[in-house]
Amino acid sequence: MRWKKISEPLNEKAEELSRILAVPKTIASLLLQRGIEDFDSAKQVYKQLFDFINQNYSFCSLTFIKDDRRNLAYDLGRIAADFELDLKWGQCALSYFIGTYGQSDTVPIAWVYFQSARLAKSLKNTEQMNFLISKALSNLKESPDQILKFLLNELKL
Repeated sequence: MRWKKISEPLNEKAEELSRILAVPKTIASLLLQRGIEDFDSAKQVYKQLFDFINQNYSFCSLTFIKDDRRNLAYDLGRIAADFELDLKWGQCALSYFIGTYGQSDTVPIAWVYFQSARLAKSLKNTEQMNFLISKALSNLKESPDQILKFLLNELKL
């Protein structure tokens, strides 16, 4: 996985996102950029995000994950899976996203189940992982996403 390098200083969008999410501006900026070139640095910043959430909100807080931050729920789940950080929060966030999934969502539901399966695998919950993989596969459309299909098969290994 390649992380994009942040080439611009913090901007007005990062400031606005920081206010909306009530997180430090540097974390908001990284959420906007969706990563940086150095995996270890990105992991460190995302760990700070989860530390901030854990210090300021109760576990799986619907106060933090609410309708106006709903897309953040998917991002938190994916970050948790990508960096193996706060796996239980990641599961909670993705469960919320799945439970509120709608026609206007831009992330295909199969990808959401895939991220959930990755978290289950990291937590060594093989039964849940296999269930989520089957949910992901059953939600692939007529022309299945070959990349996702490959990733799901790799996850089973």
